[in-house]
Amino acid sequence: ATKAMELQISSFLNKPFHEEELFKLVADLGEKRALQILDEKEMVTSFITESSPMLEEIEGLILILEDNPKDVNAINTYFRLLHTIKGTASCVGLKTLPKFTHTYEDLVSLAKENKLQITPNIVDSLLYGLDRLKFMYDEIVTKGIFEFEVDPWIVCIKEFQNKTVEVVKEKEQHLDTGEIKKTASEKLAIPIETLDTFLELSGELTILRNTI
Repeated sequence: ATKAMELQISSFLNKPFHEEELFKLVADLGEKRALQILDEKEMVTSFITESSPMLEEIEGLILILEDNPKDVNAINTYFRLLHTIKGTASCVGLKTLPKFTHTYEDLVSLAKENKLQITPNIVDSLLYGLDRLKFMYDEIVTKGIFEFEVDPWIVCIKEFQNKTVEVVKEKEQHLDTGEIKKTASEKLAIPIETLDTFLELSGELTILRNTI
């Protein structure tokens, strides 16, 4: 039964059956499937249109991180955008785009968790991931291709990661108070965990909204 659902089998014929019965079943289910495909295509197209600006935003964030590798806000926003793209792509029925985005997201997650430093090689990896996303978006829009051979791209991302990730063994215990000194009116004490949770929930809400 599980395999049948994976293959989208909608009905079964009991043996023996007449040829006319088979033709009628194929015609009925074929028409329903054709309408379903049109609906799915419309959902994917809508997803691409709505999320395309996120790719431009990601490109801007990479430039920010290139100049300021420790920009926490940029890293968190970066992660949230990829998380939203991955989740929404899955909701509209795409398989390989969210699969690749998951690996891409993992790389950004390491930076988010202070487990890697944004080096020039890491920036190259981030740009490579963005380039692959742009390629898939363009192919979907211009050629109607919805699935891709992403395994070689995933291997490439992981090779970048394995060769260039610098694991932070000891986190900084003290910050240079001279760099973060603010007046009382500029201070707002919010735990990092709360901000992280807020950003992740924002991504989930976006996914739910797009799904609805």
